[in-house]
Amino acid sequence: MALVTGGSPRTVGAFYDVAYDRVLAPPKTATGNGLPAGNCIQGQISGTQTEYEEGDEFDETKLNGGGPYSTFDGGVLSINPDRLERDPFNGCKPVYPWNFVRTNTIYGVIHAAGGFTAWSDKHAVYAVVSGPTGTDKPSNVDDYYSPEVNSFEILLPGTKTAAPNGRSQF
Repeated sequence: MALVTGGSPRTVGAFYDVAYDRVLAPPKTATGNGLPAGNCIQGQISGTQTEYEEGDEFDETKLNGGGPYSTFDGGVLSINPDRLERDPFNGCKPVYPWNFVRTNTIYGVIHAAGGFTAWSDKHAVYAVVSGPTGTDKPSNVDDYYSPEVNSFEILLPGTKTAAPNGRSQF
């Protein structure tokens, strides 16, 4: 996060995509990587492991994260809100990754100045680079592309890819 915030893990509030938060509650349903679901009681501190990685998607085995919105890239729409940690001091609503960080990012600064921003990364939740928006949309990043890096390989008719031996294959 230092790359886009200039902050340290301590000031940003994010040490890695998997960490621990002393206040947030577990997700409503278990994540794809096994973070268990749990209860969220309004106004009560809970504490939970955080998981902002591919396990938050509808289906991390698919290139589009299992989102029904695009064949190739589900982007942030492939994030399953039921797999996100919840805030017991905000109606137990899911905490989207861009709202998990405590500091503004360069994308927030550029966007506020009227500039156009773009980012590409390996998991939908890495739209965290948008920085806090207070909404379920990472609106500080105008163009975000995130084909799931852990998806299964699917060969497409008429396309050639590099084979492990360096030869082209169908």
